[in-house]
Amino acid sequence: MGRWWIAWPLPWSSHNCHRKIKSVITDVSSVPRRSLAEDLYEGDDTEEGEWLMIYDFSGVKTSKRFWENLGRLAGVPPGGTLIQRSVFHTGSRGIADASRRLAARYGAKTAVFKVLRKDC
Repeated sequence: MGRWWIAWPLPWSSHNCHRKIKSVITDVSSVPRRSLAEDLYEGDDTEEGEWLMIYDFSGVKTSKRFWENLGRLAGVPPGGTLIQRSVFHTGSRGIADASRRLAARYGAKTAVFKVLRKDC
């Protein structure tokens, strides 16, 4: 195989073409990348209540990115908190579902439960 050479400027391009391409590349690279948590959260909170998402990473090492993305979901109003290492509590069905899909994506077994408080 021989080497290919392209003479610059190309006959169909203008002299400013490379500047336009460079500016487009710069503009695209400055766009922030969406996190996995943002992709999984649909913002659909039609069902009110409190929710628990239980997960178990049995035999699988928990990824650092899982904790980062779970923290991003906890920051979305109404938020969420870890009750213990494998139980996530939130006031949003949408966040509970997104956190379930997130944990499953990283290899965990998951379940989501609605909390019903009982007066004692």
